[in-house]
Amino acid sequence: MRIPRLAWVIVITVLLSNTQMTMVTPMIPMFAERFALDQGDVGLFVALNPLATILLSLPAGVAVSRFGARRMIVISGSLAVVAAIGLGYSESGLWFFIARFVQGIGGAIMWPAGLAWLTQTAPPSERGKSLGLGTSASSAGGVVGPVLGAIALTMSLHLMFGILAGVFSALALVIGLARVENEAAIRPTHAKSEGGGLLLALRSFGHPDMSIGNILMIVGGVAIGALLTTMPILLAKSGAGPAVLGGTFLFAAAGNTVFARIAGGISDKVGVAALIIVGTGAAAILSLALVLPLSMWPMAALVVLLMCAVPVFLIPGVALLTDAGRERRLDASISYGLSNMTYSLGMAIGALTAGWAGQVDAALPGYVAAGLLFLMTATVWIRRRMKTRGARREE
Repeated sequence: MRIPRLAWVIVITVLLSNTQMTMVTPMIPMFAERFALDQGDVGLFVALNPLATILLSLPAGVAVSRFGARRMIVISGSLAVVAAIGLGYSESGLWFFIARFVQGIGGAIMWPAGLAWLTQTAPPSERGKSLGLGTSASSAGGVVGPVLGAIALTMSLHLMFGILAGVFSALALVIGLARVENEAAIRPTHAKSEGGGLLLALRSFGHPDMSIGNILMIVGGVAIGALLTTMPILLAKSGAGPAVLGGTFLFAAAGNTVFARIAGGISDKVGVAALIIVGTGAAAILSLALVLPLSMWPMAALVVLLMCAVPVFLIPGVALLTDAGRERRLDASISYGLSNMTYSLGMAIGALTAGWAGQVDAALPGYVAAGLLFLMTATVWIRRRMKTRGARREE
């Protein structure tokens, strides 16, 4: 698969969009002290980004179908510039919170616009690989973000956020002015409510594949949210310092990217059912290892393996949503917006649940994640077996 240069620009933009969201995580204690935030204020700050994503993902998908992927990516990049400046240079808590919400709006737009660009400009036989490329970029950005945040704390926040704002400005300029070979693929579809609007998206929730796709995205979000909340604590307790933590998540990001590309290619050839079963089963088994008293290096290896397993069933989730949406005449960008909404919902649930459960029993988050993933595996397997039996009876 030959990937055009401009597609790599889109991939980098998607990656940085998610990086910006998560890089503030290690900075929260410092921001809390600077702006005199209590625990409730911190919770609100963290929630503003996924809240914006949950509220605006579907409208963002509609906007991509109406105005085109190029225009919406430029808008998203511009919002990212505003958010970076606000987070890096705010002198009051109010503007700091506003910057976080603006960041969430930009991310809500970037996901459907970026995936729409990557998949619609790719040949039909390679759209799964393109989908895997975009998904892996987003996941990698989420993992790399805290690493960059930790580096920023040792350097200069003004410098780091200033560089980020400059990079987003340059990317938006390149994307806005660049020529595309398949220009028609990223033009507005001007989808009406009958064929691609919000009402049809809401009505599509009952479609079987749409339901399974949504469940996969939620479960994937729960898994990632729980892992990012639980794993740094478990690693630190096992004796990992900043260098080991940073290296672990960098390897996890690399593995996540590679496995997402592989999963996308496999889905193009053999379909999604096998990937869902393998991905959810592997993640569930690995999640059970969270309850074991592992030393530092086995724990670090577990983090990498878990982050490699999750995209194996996340990509089929997005593919199911897209295919089911196509059957319902739903624009692809709206399907991507829907996947972003459900994934963000799951991530918020996973992070909040793991944070609470970890205070009660350090092993409980592992059991919760494993139980959800095993349940998803069983559900898909049973549904697949029922379909197979039904097809045999018809023959």
